[in-house]
Amino acid sequence: MISAASSPTPNFVYATPRERLSGLVDQFCELLPPSAHQYSHQLQALGLPVAADDGVVIGSGYLNGQLIYLAAQDGRFMGGSVGEIHGAKMLGLCRLALQERPAALVLLGDSGGVRLQEANAGLLAIAELLRAVLEVRAAGIPVLMLIGGQRGCFGGMGLVAHCANAIVMSPNARLGMSGPEVIASACGRAEYDPADQAQIMATTGAQHRLEQGDVLQLVSGQIEDFRAVLPEFIQRYSSGAALTLITCLDEHQLLRQRLQSALLSEQLAATPVTAHTLQDDPLLQVLLNFKAYDWQLRGDAQLVHGELSIAAKRWTLIALRQHAVIGVELAWQMANLVLAAIQRQPHHPLLLLIDTAGQRLRRQEEMLGLPRFMAHLAKCLQLARLADIPLLALIYDQALSGAIVATGMMADQCYALEAAQIHVMAAPAVASITGMSVDRVRTLNGHDPGFAPGVTHYWAMGGIDAIWSQPTAELLLQALLRRSNADCRTWLGLQRGGRSLAQHIADAVLSSAKRNE
Repeated sequence: MISAASSPTPNFVYATPRERLSGLVDQFCELLPPSAHQYSHQLQALGLPVAADDGVVIGSGYLNGQLIYLAAQDGRFMGGSVGEIHGAKMLGLCRLALQERPAALVLLGDSGGVRLQEANAGLLAIAELLRAVLEVRAAGIPVLMLIGGQRGCFGGMGLVAHCANAIVMSPNARLGMSGPEVIASACGRAEYDPADQAQIMATTGAQHRLEQGDVLQLVSGQIEDFRAVLPEFIQRYSSGAALTLITCLDEHQLLRQRLQSALLSEQLAATPVTAHTLQDDPLLQVLLNFKAYDWQLRGDAQLVHGELSIAAKRWTLIALRQHAVIGVELAWQMANLVLAAIQRQPHHPLLLLIDTAGQRLRRQEEMLGLPRFMAHLAKCLQLARLADIPLLALIYDQALSGAIVATGMMADQCYALEAAQIHVMAAPAVASITGMSVDRVRTLNGHDPGFAPGVTHYWAMGGIDAIWSQPTAELLLQALLRRSNADCRTWLGLQRGGRSLAQHIADAVLSSAKRNE
């Protein structure tokens, strides 16, 4: 155990994760320390450096006599990115919190998001963590996100941050979805220049996020200043940690006003959708195969929504089509549909049909707070689950990166057609971020299960419940009967042999806590 009072604490931005945690609480006790040797097999296979803690430190401590669980990402190792072990340690900590009920769960975000060198497992780890954080909140345990490291908090971790009760940042920190390098690789430096620090801070910097209302408070870069605000926030959310319809509606209205201020539309398309209007669209074939009838659907080129009947059962439908790109408008519109279903059709199962090319890569999206909009959608889907509305998802064409995390992977069960594609990022963007050549990335995409797109890898890793050759009403009803509110993806990954470490690591966190009692 390490006492926070034993020596002066360094500046947060330059401190190691263990120094940060030891300064935030008294008697910090690490779970799964480096001696446990949690090395990433994928990084070893690629000949890349590994770390015995895989870039994240987890543990417990006390603040004013109250038990706190904490996790701190290490931005110095692989940019704090989330791979299989990294994500499983944080997932295990969430499960431990649900079991032991600490006064709070405190996360220190310092990450660029999914670890692209093990992208498939990393994407699933983010999806599991997103849901686990919301389950911790549902149990009445406050979740706080502190961001003060050099990496900031991006990608899937940006979504996780916005699922916490509150975010506290230091003035130098950044929070977003896609960084300038990713956007520049897709749209050019004229859209977003990675060398323009003033532009970057105006887009994703802490002061901008505070003015938007996405961040509760800014503190100086000293560890003790982060520590000083924790008791107030823990007290504030101790009786209001859980996700409720009121909190979701309040956030929904705030984000609606943000869209209106930016002269963007929050209006849903009112154009009726029929078999004729969907002609030559893969979505039509899915609906025909389901033998759907009595359509009451509306929509546009990206989103179809409404009600229909399948096998004598009424369903609420939200369908992404034509490789929809999710930006702030579309994320808000989908959240609006989920909230309407909760309030107006609470007895109808909700069917998500997924065809998305990922999140929109534009600087304006980052300025408006795309991760908050997408996290809001994820929270609305979690609220539907808490209301006992069955959530089923089918990836019928393609699904990319954060867009699938906040949609299909938030369902009770997620299925995919065998011709569908799931992957994290285009090869040129992966090459730009990892430093690998585009040719090497494409070679790995062809055979490496950690990289390669395709539903079979995600099935083997537990991210897809089953692969269907064709959708049928019978399969859909069977899926409805099999649905479970429990997230079993790590267990499925272990049973199927595609993700051998995640379940063991999450279990080891609980075992380590028992040994330290």
